[in-house]
Amino acid sequence: MSTAQLVVVVVLGVGLWVLWKRHRYPGGWAFAFGWKYESDRDALANARHKAREVSRRAAEAESAAQATLTSAVAAYERRLRQLEQQIARLRNPGAGGRLDSLGELVLFQHVLMVTSGPAARSIELAGLDARFELDLPHRRQRAGTSCEIPSPPFRDG
Repeated sequence: MSTAQLVVVVVLGVGLWVLWKRHRYPGGWAFAFGWKYESDRDALANARHKAREVSRRAAEAESAAQATLTSAVAAYERRLRQLEQQIARLRNPGAGGRLDSLGELVLFQHVLMVTSGPAARSIELAGLDARFELDLPHRRQRAGTSCEIPSPPFRDG
């Protein structure tokens, strides 16, 4: 690097420093460079530093609060989805496990299936407990098994 280039670099460096000082302490040359205002410039620099620290701490606190909020919202939505799925399962429990069968009747936990011919239909038990009783006194025999067939209640119309 030649001497001329070195001088240009030094002059540019000093010029940038002067512009930075003028920008940092506006109001004129005396406020930016005067000995009289040196303590004021130091106090201003300390106040700016403290303000940056307070701003940084506030941003960290806000970020932590936002993370806590996001976590709480996610937990709430996860719990809400679980409850919605549980309600859907309770509203439509499906057939459930197979319990027993008797001829054309197949008993599941929540449904009684009647398979007569090619068509099959299901009767939802809607919370009722149903079972096949094979040792009842009033029963009809069918292919080696028995099933109680209650008579429907009679109503006068």
